[in-house]
Amino acid sequence: MPKREKDRASGTGRNDRDKKSGAGAFSWGKSNGGDDNKASPMSPNDPNNAGGAFSLALEKRSKHNYFAKADLTNPLFYEGVLCAFRARKGKATGGWVATTVANTASFDSDGSPLKNTAFDRDFRNACPVSDSFSNVEGFLAKEAIGQTGTVIVAAENENCTTRKFIEAAVATGANVLDVGVLTKSQLAHVVEAYNQSPWTEKSDFDRVVSEASEVVMMANPMAKKGNADKKAEATVKVGMSDEEKEKKRAADDEKIYKAAKWSASRLDKSSYLVYDDDEALGKQAPAIDGLVYHKGEKVSYAGAKFTVLGFWGKFAKGDYSTLNSWSHLERKYRSQGVQFLGVSRDRKEADVVKFVGRLGTFMRELGERGITLGATFPLAFDPETKVGEEFRKLSALMSLAVGMAYVIDSNGKILWREQFSRGAAPADQLESQLDLLVAGKDVAYVNGNEPDEDDEDDDDGEGTVQGIKITAAGADY
Repeated sequence: MPKREKDRASGTGRNDRDKKSGAGAFSWGKSNGGDDNKASPMSPNDPNNAGGAFSLALEKRSKHNYFAKADLTNPLFYEGVLCAFRARKGKATGGWVATTVANTASFDSDGSPLKNTAFDRDFRNACPVSDSFSNVEGFLAKEAIGQTGTVIVAAENENCTTRKFIEAAVATGANVLDVGVLTKSQLAHVVEAYNQSPWTEKSDFDRVVSEASEVVMMANPMAKKGNADKKAEATVKVGMSDEEKEKKRAADDEKIYKAAKWSASRLDKSSYLVYDDDEALGKQAPAIDGLVYHKGEKVSYAGAKFTVLGFWGKFAKGDYSTLNSWSHLERKYRSQGVQFLGVSRDRKEADVVKFVGRLGTFMRELGERGITLGATFPLAFDPETKVGEEFRKLSALMSLAVGMAYVIDSNGKILWREQFSRGAAPADQLESQLDLLVAGKDVAYVNGNEPDEDDEDDDDGEGTVQGIKITAAGADY
C-alpha cells in the first residue's frame, strides 16, 4: 500500500488527511445520522473512534433497517454497499471512485463490473430507495451473504473523496483495503489477482499493479470470460514492439500534460506571468558547453532553430511530471526545428545518474494516476550549478526554481521564459509562443510591463496578517 506517515494519535499509518478523506480502516463518520459533515469526536482511549459516534452510526445503519433512505440515494454510498455485500459472499471486490461520480465503478472478484449483473439487479429490487426495506432479509438469504468480506478501494486521482464509499462498505460489514490512486483497469486486475493469490506485502502489490500495465485491452476488457473468449484469453498478455511502446509512452505523456494543464488552470496566473520588460528577454543566454550529459547527445543552441532549456531536479519529486509534459511538447515540435534540453539543479552528479537510471519506472504515488518517469530529450548535470546560477542572475531572480523553461534561438538569444509547476505552466503561454516562432513570427509580448510594487504603509498595525484565504486540499466534501 502507499507509504503513509504515522498517525499522531494512533500510530496506524494514517495521517489527518487520510482520516478526513475516508482512507484507512475507519473513516471519520458523522456525529449523527444526519447530512452534516461534522467529524466524530475522538477519545484518547479510542484514537480510531471505533467505539465513538461513528460506531453508533454504523450500528444504527447495520441493525435497524440496514440503511436510511438518504444514504442509498448517494451513488457513492450505494456502490460501497453493493461492493461490501458482494464481498461478504467470500471473495474480495473492488470499488473505483472517480472524479465524476457517475463514472465510479464496482468490480466483482474476477475483475468484471458489478453493474447490471444479476446480483446488482437483485439488490436494487430488494433495496429500493424508499422508506421500506422489507426484502433485504430475503436478499441476504438468497445470496447466502456471510458475516464479513474485503473491499479493495482505489481513487481515480488524489483529489477524489473516497470517504462516502468507504463509510458504506464498513457499515455493511466489510473490511476496507485502501490502495490509493489507480486506473480503473489496474484496480480490476488487482482485485482479480488478490482473489487468485492474496498478497500481504507491498512488493507483491506493486508487482501486480505493474503487470496490469502489460495487459492489451480487448473490446470489452472487463467482460466475464465465456467459452467464446477462451481462445482470446491467451492473447491478453503479449509483448509490445518498440513502436507500440513509444506510442503508449506518447499517449501517457499527453494525458499527464493535459491533466496537469487542467489543474494549473485553477491557479492564480498573476504570480507566474513573465512581463514584457523581463530582465532576461533579448539577452544572450549563458554558455552550456560545460554541462555533463547523462542521457542523449550534447546540445548546442546552433543545433536547432530554437532550444527549450528547462531545469529539473531529482530532489523535486513532485515535479517529475514536468519532464513528461516537456516530452509531450518535444514530440509535438521536434519536426519543426525545436529541440529540448533538461538541465539538473542537483548539486551531486550521483543524483543525476540515479535518476536517469530510473527512467521508465512507474511511480504510482505521483501525478493524478501515477506516472512513468520519462524524458525524450537529453538530460545533463550542471557542475557547481554554474549554468543555472548564470540564468538566475540574468533573469534577476532570487532563486531559480525547478520547472523554469527558457526559449532560446539559434544565435543564443533568450526569447521567452516560463515557469512550470507539477507538469504544467499556470500562465499557459509557452505553446502559443512556440507556435508563433515555428511559423516564422516573433513572440507575442502581451503581458505588459511589471507593475510597480505597492509601497503604501500598513495602517493596521505592525506584525499583523490580514486578508489571507487558506484552502485545504480535500477539505471541501
